[in-house]
Amino acid sequence: MQVYLNFIDELVELVNTASAEKKKNVANDICNKLFPYYQNYSTNNTDVELLKEAIDYCNLSNVETAKLDDYLSRVVDLMPESTEMMTWEESYASNAVEVVIEFLQYRKDNSNQHIVDICSLMIDNIDFQIAEKNEDISDDEIFAHPEMLGEMKRIKDMLK
Repeated sequence: MQVYLNFIDELVELVNTASAEKKKNVANDICNKLFPYYQNYSTNNTDVELLKEAIDYCNLSNVETAKLDDYLSRVVDLMPESTEMMTWEESYASNAVEVVIEFLQYRKDNSNQHIVDICSLMIDNIDFQIAEKNEDISDDEIFAHPEMLGEMKRIKDMLK
């Protein structure tokens, strides 16, 4: 768990010093990496298209607050129903929607916390994937796993 806490501390510093372009690129990268999880989960092509459209809109140079608000109100509705015992697929889909919500909010207010949250959601997804494959793995083992360490390094490198 200490590895995760150290990562978040480093991440906050990197995000605070990164250019707006790098932050936007990291958000876009993570949204696109998680998008297929929603695509595989949803049975509604219109919802899938809406999520992709929202990601694409966030990547435009100039965005309008009213349009961001419109996407936010519609994308929030794509969130899988939260239950006490979510399946792995629901968790992955939920993270895919959540990162897009954070990206939309970042484009609205430029708060670095949204970028930190996007990166944290990506780490959650890796955590879930490792846990799904290895039932008896501890948190410390998850955060020492090569996939986890690789993703943390990749995110930090994109922000440098």
